[in-house]
Amino acid sequence: MVHKIKDLNQLLDQVSKDKDNFSLNISESSYNKSSSKYRETHSLVDVSMFVGREKDKSRLIDLLLDSSANQQLYRIILIVSMGGVGKTALTKIIYSDYGVKKHFEKRI
Repeated sequence: MVHKIKDLNQLLDQVSKDKDNFSLNISESSYNKSSSKYRETHSLVDVSMFVGREKDKSRLIDLLLDSSANQQLYRIILIVSMGGVGKTALTKIIYSDYGVKKHFEKRI
């Protein structure tokens, strides 16, 4: 454990040196929830508003239901993109898909 702490301290020292070498400045964020529109997420997805992502939905469902992957204990699929492009909506629609519900015995 002591070795891990020393390694972490060395890493932090290197990050600090890199910050100085690249002339990076630390500043507080000017983001203010009260003065800007704050994005909220919720569990309700209007399927009729979900347009143009059917191919993505099909590919992800195929990955989830792939029978050759049943030998694995867990399967993790990452959905990564810029904010606001519909990652959460896509995930919720896939989660509520009949075939996905039927395939998985337990769901969280």
